[in-house]
Amino acid sequence: MLRALPVLLLFAGAVANAAIDYTLVPRIAPRLMKIQAAAGDGRVAVGTGVMVAKDTVVTNCHVTRSASYIEIWTGGQRFVASAQSADLARDVCVLFSSGLPDLVVPIAASRPKVGSSVLGVGYSGGVELRFGIGEVRALHDYDGAAVIQTNAIFDSGASGGGLFNERGELLGFVTFRHRGQTKDVYHFSVPSAWAKSLMDSKRATEISPLAGGPAFWAQPLERQPYFLQAIAMEAAYQWTGLHELALRWTRTEPGNGSAWRTLAIASRAVKEPAAAVKAGRKAIALHPDDPNAWLSFGAACSAAGEGKGVEEARAALGRLDPRYLEELKRMTAAP
Repeated sequence: MLRALPVLLLFAGAVANAAIDYTLVPRIAPRLMKIQAAAGDGRVAVGTGVMVAKDTVVTNCHVTRSASYIEIWTGGQRFVASAQSADLARDVCVLFSSGLPDLVVPIAASRPKVGSSVLGVGYSGGVELRFGIGEVRALHDYDGAAVIQTNAIFDSGASGGGLFNERGELLGFVTFRHRGQTKDVYHFSVPSAWAKSLMDSKRATEISPLAGGPAFWAQPLERQPYFLQAIAMEAAYQWTGLHELALRWTRTEPGNGSAWRTLAIASRAVKEPAAAVKAGRKAIALHPDDPNAWLSFGAACSAAGEGKGVEEARAALGRLDPRYLEELKRMTAAP
C-alpha cells in the first residue's frame, strides 16, 4: 500500500493496535540509513542502519561481516564507514563515519510490554523504506536483555532497521525471521541495549571482514538459545521434546520467566496439570505484567480444575490487556 510521504514507504503488516500514530512514520523514516557492504569478491550486502549517537550507526553484523568497504546512505548522500565495533554472537555492529547529519534517535529507557504497539522500519528488499505496524507478541529473556518478538513484518534488506515504540523511541534492531514447521513466520528484533557497550569508538577497528562464528539465531537448532528451540518445538507440536527442553531450561536458568512459561505449556500438553500450575505460578511471579505468562497460568489452572486460578488469570488479563481474554476463553474451552 503506497503512501504519499517525503520518503517512499510501503505498508507491511496489519495494524494491531491503534496506539501508533501514523504521523510518527514520516518523522522516523529520514532517520533510517541504507547500508551497502561490499566484500572483496564483489558481492554487496544491503541492510539498514540507525543512528544512535553522533557519527555512530548501528546495524546487524550479518550485513557487514564480509565487508572490506561499507557505505552509509542517507538523504541522497553517501558516507564511508571508517571503523566498526562488532559483537558477532549478538549480531550487533556499530559503524563510525565522520560528517553524518544529526539524525540521532532516542533509545527507550525500559523494555516494552507484551501487547504494546511497535513500528518497524527498514529497507526491505534493499530498495525503498518499508514500515510495519504491529505489536509485541513476546519478550524472550536472553543474554542480559529481552529479544523482542513482534508481528511487525519485515523482509531481507531491513536487517539492522529500527523497532520503535509509539513515542518514536528505539526499542531494538529488526534482525531475523524464524519459520516454524507451520505456516507461521516469527519476526525478531535484538534489544537496543546490546549496542551500548559497542558505542565507544576507541574499541572500533578498521573496516575488514569479521572473523568468528554465526549469530545466536543462525546456529544449528540444537545450539540456539532455549527460547528459539522451544518455539520450533511448539510450532511442530513436539510436546514431549518441549517438556524435556523446558525442564533443562528451568534448571539452567531458574530466573527466566520464559522458561517457566514454556514448562507450564509443555506440562499441560503432556497431561501434568499440577506441574503446569506450579510452573505457571513461577512465570507470573517473574513477569506479572506479561499477558502470555497469565495465559499459560490460566490454561494450566483450567486443566487442573482450579477455577480460582482461572478467575485470577482473567482478572489479570482484563487489567493488562483485555484482548487476551478471548484467547484464554479459547484455551480453556471444553474439547
